Amino acid sequence: MIALLTAVHFHYSTLIVPVFLGLLGRAVKETRKLPRWYTPVASLFIVSPLLVAVGITYSKMIEIASVSLYVGCLYLFSIAAIMKFRTNWWIVASAAVLLFTMSLSFLYAIDMVAIPEMIQYHGWINGIGFALIGLIGYFKENPQTHFSISSSSFSKIKGEKRIGVDFFNRHG
Repeated sequence: MIALLTAVHFHYSTLIVPVFLGLLGRAVKETRKLPRWYTPVASLFIVSPLLVAVGITYSKMIEIASVSLYVGCLYLFSIAAIMKFRTNWWIVASAAVLLFTMSLSFLYAIDMVAIPEMIQYHGWINGIGFALIGLIGYFKENPQTHFSISSSSFSKIKGEKRIGVDFFNRHG
């Protein structure tokens, strides 16, 4: 059960949070230059879940330190989202929920909350309260991209009915 919950958690946290962080960055950039903290915090968002996984696997001290780092980044993100989108209650609610659920993550890392409570309060509240409500909020906000996708290069490789592990051998 722990392995399954951990796998689901890491897939979820490494997908939704960076998407929301990117959308927040887009919205901020519409009105002003990105703050100096944005790039380092965004970088820590990418690295922190990997460090948490290393901590869970090898060392309680690394786990506590990395969870603290990740929770700190999420607090910064939540506060920035609340400040930027004061009138969009969907995003404000989503960010507020994240503040609560990340407090539970920290309490779990220091053994003050157990798995049953994490299952009951952390998982589904994040799924509905943070992710779903946040998706609705960012959909309503619709922050625009700041670079041309047409200037990006895309692969010319196209699949057919079957891709498979031998795709490159079959297509030279």
